[in-house]
Amino acid sequence: AEATSALDDILKHGKSLKDKLDAYYLKIALLHTHQEMKESFDTCVEVLKQLGETIPATVDRQVFVKRAEKVLAKLNIMTEDDMKTMKSPFHMSLLQFYDQACFTSYFVRLPMMKWLACRMVEISLEHGFCKYSALGLLRFTTVLAGDLVYDVHAGYRVGKIALKLLKRFDANNLLPNA
Repeated sequence: AEATSALDDILKHGKSLKDKLDAYYLKIALLHTHQEMKESFDTCVEVLKQLGETIPATVDRQVFVKRAEKVLAKLNIMTEDDMKTMKSPFHMSLLQFYDQACFTSYFVRLPMMKWLACRMVEISLEHGFCKYSALGLLRFTTVLAGDLVYDVHAGYRVGKIALKLLKRFDANNLLPNA
C-alpha cells in the first residue's frame, strides 16, 4: 500500500509523461503481483495511448492474419546482419509497456495478446531490435504456432531468432518473462 501510494504521488505530480514512465512501469508490476489484471491491462493501454499508440478495442481475425503474415514475410527475409540495434529509448519504453500489456492480456483479453505481440515485432522491424524485441518475438510465436496462422516451423524459426537476441543483448534475465 505504501509503494502504491508513493507511485500514485509521482504520477499525480510528475511534470511530463517521460518523468512518469518508470512509475507507471512499477505500478503495473505491482498490479501484476496483486493479481489486479484488468487494472494492469487498462493502465498499460492508457500509457501506450499517451505514447501515441492506437490500441483497437477488438481485432478482426482476417485483417489480423494478413498483418501477421506480412510481419512473418519480413522476418523470413531478414538476416542477423539486418537486425540493427534499437537506439531509441522511447521505442524501448514502448516495447516494455507492450510486453506488460501482452502478459496481462493473457488473463483479461486473450485475443489482444496476439495483436500486441505482432505490434511489438512491427516496432522492432521498423526501429531496430533490443532485449524487449526478443520477448515480442517469443510472444509472436504463439501467433505463428496457434490457430490463426498455424505455421509451427515459422514459430520455431522466430523462437530461435528471439533466443539469439536474448544472448546478443545479454538478457537471459528476461527468460522467466518469456
